[in-house]
Parts: sequence; structure tokens; C-alpha cells
Amino acid sequence: VDDCLKNNVRVINYNGMLDMIINSAGQDKWINKLKWEGLMNYYHADRIPLYPPSLEKEKRTGAFYKAYDNFEYYWILMSGHMVPIDAPEMAREMVRRVVNNEC
Repeated sequence: VDDCLKNNVRVINYNGMLDMIINSAGQDKWINKLKWEGLMNYYHADRIPLYPPSLEKEKRTGAFYKAYDNFEYYWILMSGHMVPIDAPEMAREMVRRVVNNEC
């Protein structure tokens, strides 16, 4: 991953907040071990709430998004290891954002 980041390859990471296999604390530890020069800027970037389309009017958060440069992280709420099964609408929204290069 460090080589990808160094060579300007877009790196997208996501995690279900209730994932007991690859938990959020483990994800954060993994990210913290990156040797990427943009890491401190990533940590200072804002977490942006994202909404599933059906809940956008109510502003019911379905995920948080954080990014800096070519590293992006989606933290999907109310989801375990199988994000597309646990939170299908938010998973589709995440994929839509990735495909459309919305960051």
C-alpha cells in the first residue's frame, strides 16, 4: 500500500463499524503504520458524514468518509464484515462515489 500511495495510485479502504473480524481499531492501527508522507495530513482531515439516498432528507448518517490525496477511507455504520449484505444501500452509495471519482 505504501508503494501505491507513493506512486499516486488511488487507495480506497472501507470497514464495517461492527466488523469483529477486521475491526475499526485494527484498521486504524494498520493505517497508522503506513510510511506514507501524507499520513499526518490524512489524520488531520475531517470525517465527513455520508447518507444513504433514502435517508438523505433526514440526514441519517450511514457512513463516514475521510480522505487525503490518494488515500480514502469509508467507515460504514451499522455493518459488520459483510458490508454489502448488512448495509446494501450505503455499500451501493460508496461504490457509486468511487466509480464517479467523488471525493
